[in-house]
Amino acid sequence: MSSTTMAAQDGERLRAREALAASVRGGFEKAGYAPVSAPALQPADIFLDMSGEDIRRRMYVFTDPAGDELCLRPELTIPVCRLYLEEGGGAKKLCSVGPVYRYQQRGSAKLREFTQAGVECLDAPDAEAADAEVMVLGARALADAGLKDYDVAMGDLALFDALVDALDLPPGWRSRLKRHFWRPDYFRELLDRLAKGDAGEETGDRQALISAIAGLDDAQAKDVIEDVLKLAGIAPVGGRTVEEVAERLIEQAELASSSVPKAAARL
Repeated sequence: MSSTTMAAQDGERLRAREALAASVRGGFEKAGYAPVSAPALQPADIFLDMSGEDIRRRMYVFTDPAGDELCLRPELTIPVCRLYLEEGGGAKKLCSVGPVYRYQQRGSAKLREFTQAGVECLDAPDAEAADAEVMVLGARALADAGLKDYDVAMGDLALFDALVDALDLPPGWRSRLKRHFWRPDYFRELLDRLAKGDAGEETGDRQALISAIAGLDDAQAKDVIEDVLKLAGIAPVGGRTVEEVAERLIEQAELASSSVPKAAARL
């Protein structure tokens, strides 16, 4: 392939990228977001303060002749928010499109420099409505770009809590799901038991204990279970603590005394 042909293809790709960026930014502007351009060179400390030292290995960080630690921006949100604060406020709906820089290991298919587009809805009176608006704008931008198959990742844990609170679940299961969200394997086990919607075929003394604690709150149920185990001289087996045994029995008691929609578990 000749250098002339390669240059022509590079030019076509460049024009296509610029047209796409302009289309995305145009969609944001139509929705009332003012376009801004933040400097690519940023103080490194603000990124490290917000995300921890772990992000340092993914940033291009250097010290300038004056001794200040700077970096090439690894994302757009912090630079845009800095710009907003430095300029003393102004429009609270901002959008930006531009290159960002992240270190990738040698041989990685990921780009070290790539274009990011984003919107910032600052000081919104209704945070949930603002989140929904931003999600709609993002989905619309992807659709305008011709993308049909994509994943959406959200980092706001409050949304998960709100989802759980909105489901028709026993109170104990709501708090349990929230508490164990960060334990993926156990969380999936909880969802599996929730989807089955039964406490299993329990008989004898175990079933009697489950019936006895049904309707009690977690603290009361744990006290009852601990007392029963101590009086019977039974020690937990399999490396489980008394608290773990109690929690499992409480789960079974809640499942035995309530009907949990399978659709809720699938969500």
